Amino acid sequence: FCAVWVHRMDGRAAPPIVITPDATIDLQWIDGRFRIAGPDKELQIETPPAGAVIIGFRFRPGAAAGWLGVPAGEIVGERLGLSEVWGTRARVLTD
Repeated sequence: FCAVWVHRMDGRAAPPIVITPDATIDLQWIDGRFRIAGPDKELQIETPPAGAVIIGFRFRPGAAAGWLGVPAGEIVGERLGLSEVWGTRARVLTD
């Protein structure tokens, strides 16, 4: 990974987060679950749950496809649970 980041959302209603397209892929831990945020071509707006802690692991350019086992072009603009990509193998990281 080339970066790790953390967002701690306010315990009250969290404001929307504007995500600008940057062609990166992140593995994110949100409230006990991993998800993949695919590379974005368009602006995304997300409203995380109040009080959520989000930890993001940004893949180095070109590294995500080999680690995830899926071409980056197949997850453009997607937000997928890791189990949607890996199936039951995703439990290894969450158990």
